[in-house]
Amino acid sequence: MHRLALLGLSVLTFSSISCVMGTSVPRAEKEAVRAYKPPAGKALIYIYRPYSFYSSALAKGVWVNRQKAGSNGPGTFIAVPVAPGVYEVQAGGMPLVGLNACNGSRRPLQLKAMAGKCYYIRQNLTSHSSGSFLVYAGGVAVPASNDTVIYVAEVVDEQQGRLETSKCRYVGTQVRF
Repeated sequence: MHRLALLGLSVLTFSSISCVMGTSVPRAEKEAVRAYKPPAGKALIYIYRPYSFYSSALAKGVWVNRQKAGSNGPGTFIAVPVAPGVYEVQAGGMPLVGLNACNGSRRPLQLKAMAGKCYYIRQNLTSHSSGSFLVYAGGVAVPASNDTVIYVAEVVDEQQGRLETSKCRYVGTQVRF
């Protein structure tokens, strides 16, 4: 029974990695995103997940204004072109519908995008297994319990965002605003 469960987990992990790794993005799109220059009249929101030995291999959804923008795994990023305005960004869970700490950050990040600007949101996975305490996820205190996985999304400055996304692989986006 234990071997069967391990086999199932291995297949699930491999298929999730394959979904992220197998994404084919046109070369022109990759080059445009790597230029860190938004399209005319738009802003670019980069949402990335740095590679970490401790992070989950599973790809997690990224949501902008409750629309799925894509999925990212360790060492990957997406870039969402947006018109100027206010956007809610949530990484690591489903759009806000009574989320708990196991599914993602409790509240989406609010971001006011201006034309011609790039914004960088780092998605970190942390897991804790030492009793109940408060963890700050997306600027909000979230209760954590044993073996809880927390997805923490935070806005970082342009210099840090460019440096960290340069070490990640672009996996495309599913939505444009």
